[in-house]
Amino acid sequence: MSGSLTQGERPGLKEGNLQSYHAEAFERDYKSGFVLLFKTYYAPLCSHAVRLVHSRQVAEELVSEVFYQFYITQAHKSITSSYCSYLFGSVRTGCHAYMRQKFYAAEEVS
Repeated sequence: MSGSLTQGERPGLKEGNLQSYHAEAFERDYKSGFVLLFKTYYAPLCSHAVRLVHSRQVAEELVSEVFYQFYITQAHKSITSSYCSYLFGSVRTGCHAYMRQKFYAAEEVS
């Protein structure tokens, strides 16, 4: 599932309506709603994560884990903020945990 959707690929959809667009997709079919969310946010989330962990491979693994957890827990049912905020927050938390673990592992070796 590579690539991400751009505003141009959602004709007539304004950024403010993106949340309801995804919510409607989840209501119609959970799997297709998830795929739409993945295609919309995977690339921007990876770019964000790379800035925090300085590794494309690690960033992609962390973002994939966030999407995996989102999928298996059906997190869309309990999100009170926007999907965007939830995903970016989850990725940021994962990146911070990774960097903390990496830092403490380096401290133990020294």
